[in-house]
Amino acid sequence: MRLADSGPRHRAARPAPLRSMLTVTSAVAGATLIGLGAAGTTLALWEDSGPLNASLVKAGSMSLTVENQSGMYQLAGDWKQMLPGDRFTHEVEVATPGTVDTTITATANASSNFTVRVQKGACSSDPLELTLPSLGTWTANESSLVCIEVTLASTAVEGATEDVVVDFAATQKTS
Repeated sequence: MRLADSGPRHRAARPAPLRSMLTVTSAVAGATLIGLGAAGTTLALWEDSGPLNASLVKAGSMSLTVENQSGMYQLAGDWKQMLPGDRFTHEVEVATPGTVDTTITATANASSNFTVRVQKGACSSDPLELTLPSLGTWTANESSLVCIEVTLASTAVEGATEDVVVDFAATQKTS
């Protein structure tokens, strides 16, 4: 049986599901944030900027050589013939190749049998003043003679032997 005037059947329009609305909203919000981020804005409530008057920063180099060697250097001379009270001096050339100013220090490992003194400059006949550890500030690419003086104590035991090591160290000078 046919119902009178019953036209075509249509579904009633339903509102879009909540899930699809959230998906579209999230996509629009994400695209907006990406666009604002690319434009350089912070979305901050307050914003300020100003010029920075900073110094130029660039990398430098620093090195330390003794007699043109960057490793260990063995002093020349006959140290084996020292008698109690004897003083032996030896000059070495120390250099700071590089582009930065440095502070040079020298340390020695000598026992009570020996006194080791190190001073920037040429050796003389006068005993050196005790200047360990600092040899002062050196400019970039500076080279100078350094005098190393070793004195055997007057109370040293005959026939005693010892390795005397003088370590030079360079530290970049802060400005």
